[in-house]
Amino acid sequence: MKNTFRLKKINWVTSFSGLLLFLSVAVKSQTDSNTLFVSELVHFYEQRCGQQLQGGLFTQFATDTPYVNLYISKKEHVENGLQSGYFISCKNDLKKAKRQDSLYRDKFETFIYWSQANVNTKLTSELLSYRRETQAFIVFHELTHVFLSQLQSKLTFTVGESLCDLVGNYMTREFAVATKKLNLKTTDAQILLNEQLYTLMNSTIVKIDNDPKQKLNIHSICEKELKRHLPKMDGLQKKRYNHPVNNAYLYRNSFYSENYFDLKTRLLENRQLPKDLRKIAKG
Repeated sequence: MKNTFRLKKINWVTSFSGLLLFLSVAVKSQTDSNTLFVSELVHFYEQRCGQQLQGGLFTQFATDTPYVNLYISKKEHVENGLQSGYFISCKNDLKKAKRQDSLYRDKFETFIYWSQANVNTKLTSELLSYRRETQAFIVFHELTHVFLSQLQSKLTFTVGESLCDLVGNYMTREFAVATKKLNLKTTDAQILLNEQLYTLMNSTIVKIDNDPKQKLNIHSICEKELKRHLPKMDGLQKKRYNHPVNNAYLYRNSFYSENYFDLKTRLLENRQLPKDLRKIAKG
């Protein structure tokens, strides 16, 4: 009886060890597949812009610690409350962000936002956890920052963010059409929802600026509209938008939305970016 129990125990341990080995191999295989896919995105972007981007982009893994920023807006209007800079960078120190928040929140509206997305265009577990249509959008957005820097573009930070989202959206579509490695229907739905959310941010900001006394009611209406869109959002869209709405939240998201449609009118033709992508540096 004892030997039978011991044999069953050995079989269970062996099976469990085998399962762990299988899972680790499967995870590594999936990670390798994702990193190869990201390298394809970088290569596609470099071909599209006609030059190699410097820095070995998306070839190394970053330490998965969050980047924490504090955004500050005036209470009456959606407007930067800082005398200099667009936000307060707290690196990966959430306690620092909360301390800074306590200094500003009485006179201003504040919003703490953190992300594992790396400003140095490195691979992160967050990036690789998203569906591929979202990965493409993020990679093309970040590569556009690098491209603009290499071109020594004079665009302001906020115009640059809108432009990077524009390129991220429509280069993802170009990649889907050219390579068939993304679902075009999913890509188009992703672009459509992004643009609906930009429109929501812009219209909400205009309403508040026109009638600050109705601010809380306008915030509430915006939150209800966001909840209506929530089931259709991908991981990144939820990360950006699924938060309580206040002026500082709107201020942060205006970086992507404020100049987006003007840039789209000037730079897009038949859902295609300019043939010579250097035109984007001029905005």
